Amino acid sequence: MSLSALKAPNTVMIDTRARRFLGTTVPQLITDLSGRSVRVVGAFQMGPDFVNDGNLVMSFRNFQTFFGNPDAPTLRRENVEYGVIKVKPGYAVDAVREALEKALPGDVVIVTKDALVGKEMDFQNNLSPTGPIFSLGTIIGFLVGILITYQILYTEISDRLHLFATLKAIGYGRRYLMSVIVLQSMLYGLAGFIPALLLSMGAFAVLREWMLLPMQISPSILATTVLLILVMCIVAGVIAARRALTVDPAEVF
Repeated sequence: MSLSALKAPNTVMIDTRARRFLGTTVPQLITDLSGRSVRVVGAFQMGPDFVNDGNLVMSFRNFQTFFGNPDAPTLRRENVEYGVIKVKPGYAVDAVREALEKALPGDVVIVTKDALVGKEMDFQNNLSPTGPIFSLGTIIGFLVGILITYQILYTEISDRLHLFATLKAIGYGRRYLMSVIVLQSMLYGLAGFIPALLLSMGAFAVLREWMLLPMQISPSILATTVLLILVMCIVAGVIAARRALTVDPAEVF
């Protein structure tokens, strides 16, 4: 369906990936929106996010018709949250932004696309309930990972304590023993990362398909995860290494 169909009065396009409780659509469906009859002239796939359950696309004139209040014209401005301006080739975006700031009222904020994305990410990460939950989960997972890795390494070192005692007896220093244990810890972490990544990708795919949550593993998240795993393993390795560093070969043999 062409976007030109939205020029007709009382027409909308509906998001087919919206949450299921909003209902389904068929071509030329007649339904209600904001107390008015509306005709569905097309569909698109966008999906919900952590704030909105679904989306509709309509023309500016239809938006004014459905959500404007002739008795209170100022409410029309309050109903608008975002407006998109496309800058033609040859014009500087910053210059256009500065000109619009001078021409428009003070309650209208002009930002570039990158700045808007940055503000939204900052809001989701720091102010909305979703971001702190993920951050708290990351911190808890990091601490639990240190504990589990330490327990595994401590058991491994205890089972092979005679080997570490032998290394100390023949002249290997504390730095060498520490590097061996830390390297072993990092190898454990990287070996566990691969199946965990595969499971996470499967879980995210299920969430996107069935729960309609916009979940994805970006390269930055992947790099941060690997870095946290390495730090976690290094900390656990340093703590567990005390068992091998303090062993007395004379007591073992």
